[in-house]
Amino acid sequence: MEWKSAWSLSKSELKHNKVPLFFTFLFVALMSWLAGKEIQQFALYSLGKYNFYNHYLVDMLFVVYSFAFGTIFMSSPYLSLSAMKNDQLGKRIAMYRTLPISIESIVLSRMLIMLCILLFMTIFFFSFIFFSLTDSFFQTLPKSLYFAFVLFWLGVALFFNGVNPIAEFGVNTKFLYLYSFLLLILLIAVKILVTWLTEKGFVEWSIYLLLKYEWAAALISLFIGLLSTFAWYALLKKRLLKRDYV
Repeated sequence: MEWKSAWSLSKSELKHNKVPLFFTFLFVALMSWLAGKEIQQFALYSLGKYNFYNHYLVDMLFVVYSFAFGTIFMSSPYLSLSAMKNDQLGKRIAMYRTLPISIESIVLSRMLIMLCILLFMTIFFFSFIFFSLTDSFFQTLPKSLYFAFVLFWLGVALFFNGVNPIAEFGVNTKFLYLYSFLLLILLIAVKILVTWLTEKGFVEWSIYLLLKYEWAAALISLFIGLLSTFAWYALLKKRLLKRDYV
């Protein structure tokens, strides 16, 4: 019954957000094109056919995928300051709490929306990249490991995107803005530090791990991502039970 109620709630919200979803999709299309272009350039660089590639850009594109592709980030809670002041997302949950819907169904619906958006965007993002790549890239990472590459990054995305429902609905919209800003600063700092210490970026490290451990690296990443989803579900449920909506 909870699954049925949660799925009904999820479908209703996704239909209500058709326009923001469309613009989010367009933004993802642009990112997919850029990512395919930069990864191709990385392959040429690895083969010694190119002297430079923008590892900062390709890493940041995959970081955005990992942290934001489970959200409708082209919607008003992310783009409007008035939504921040009015705590639009908090009011939505407060309204749901007045209806005869169990807290489990509300929490499950948040996670289902995140998973549906993330899976759809993942399929589109990596399919677009795949069809934009040439044989040069597959000399760096064999085609047989490309799906493992997708699963590796899906695991990373599941881990980090699971935090988003907590940031969106477990606190308030002001915290969502602060969280997004601090996260961006932290990721830039980690990116600079990792590249400085290892001379490899995030995407390079993922390819290195897949070449060394093959499917084991992808499956471990996916397992951690799936396990974390259950942890984020429990944490969001605990937070919503304690949250003051007044």
